[in-house]
Amino acid sequence: MKTEHNNPLVKGKSSKRQYTYSVMKRLLIPIIMAISFPLAYGKDVGNVKRIVSGDTIEFFNKDSIITEHIKGIDAPEPGQPFFNESKTFLEKLISERTVELRVDELWCEGAPLNEIMVEQGYAWFCPKNGKWFCYETVNNDRNTLNRLADFESKAKKDKKGLWAKGTPVPPWEYRRSEELRRIAEAEAEQRRVNKILRQAEEQRRIANAKEAERQRIVLEKYESEQIAKNLVKYNGDWMTPEQRNQRIEAEEQAKRQRQAEENARIARVQEAERQRLAQAQYEAEQTAKGLVKYNGYWLTPEQRSQRIDAEERRRQAEEQVRLARAEEANRQRLVDEQVAAAKDYQDKVNAYNQKVAAYNEALKRASAAMYIVTAAAPITSGSVIESTVDGTFNGWNGETIVKLINGQIWQQTEYHYHYHYAYRPDVLVYNSGGVWKMKVTGVDKAVGVKRLR
Repeated sequence: MKTEHNNPLVKGKSSKRQYTYSVMKRLLIPIIMAISFPLAYGKDVGNVKRIVSGDTIEFFNKDSIITEHIKGIDAPEPGQPFFNESKTFLEKLISERTVELRVDELWCEGAPLNEIMVEQGYAWFCPKNGKWFCYETVNNDRNTLNRLADFESKAKKDKKGLWAKGTPVPPWEYRRSEELRRIAEAEAEQRRVNKILRQAEEQRRIANAKEAERQRIVLEKYESEQIAKNLVKYNGDWMTPEQRNQRIEAEEQAKRQRQAEENARIARVQEAERQRLAQAQYEAEQTAKGLVKYNGYWLTPEQRSQRIDAEERRRQAEEQVRLARAEEANRQRLVDEQVAAAKDYQDKVNAYNQKVAAYNEALKRASAAMYIVTAAAPITSGSVIESTVDGTFNGWNGETIVKLINGQIWQQTEYHYHYHYAYRPDVLVYNSGGVWKMKVTGVDKAVGVKRLR
């Protein structure tokens, strides 16, 4: 595509593999990042998100999406003829090339994008701003406005781009017509809905009127039948004249009862008020006599003082009685504890005495059963002495020789003394100068045993 514009963008693509978008404003705006196209923001790099239309580009950074509009122009809207061609041309135009933002205007490798789009016939020059016109106009630069107007006139003359087929509809008029169309469609839809609602309401009204008429006919027929039966209607109920009279009488009776109860209530209120006034008058009279009220009694000040003193003395006497009772209860508790302790001590003494008596009795029985050995034959080492009695068998000097528990040997020792006595029945221990290991298993009758006493 040829042009007299000195911008080389429309003659061919640059050899660079990416395009950058450098943003330079008086106040730095946030660095924007995208995926498809790199964007140079001063010294920082962001990315282009997508080409929205022939006059709008979206960028995004980590936090938000930034939309930049090419100021001073207006490209075809979605659904409008030549929309895709305008969008595709802008996408190819900035692809892999450097884009800058200079004084709020987008430039591409040294040329303003608004002039290129208008010059190539892919957008309208839009000097106005408003609801139906472009989103944002260029700065009030007369030279810029004149150049854009000249480029548009030349594109029309050369029938470039959207001017190739007659006079296209400007986007602002298209947006206005679309808005008016949407408004008209919404109004038509609202009128249709209102019509349906009115029809439904009319149908409900007719149905309700028919139902009311049907119920009226049914009710008239029913009332005629009841009247034919000589019934009368009273408070919504059909009944015989006698029943009506009975009900009226019952209602009158209930009314009289309610009136009597109300009269009684009023009388009680009046009586209570009379008693209150009488009590107030009585108290005023007593006060006028110089009397004072104490615990429900009217007394002279001296009587009240006497009564207070008497109550105080009675209270003190009661307190003394209470303390005396508490002291007596504490004394009785101590006596009971001493008696219990004495009884416990006596029980322990009795138990100890019983053990001592039992021990003495056992010792007496054991002493009566002492034996001394008079061997018929000499007892040699290894002689067997049998015993079925449990106990500990000691030597002459108290040394334990054998300990027998439940018929089992628990302790054995060597023993050598000239004489030895065995304490317990049927136990034999004897040594005549030798050293023997004694094993107690019972009394060997062949040895010979003689009772000591």
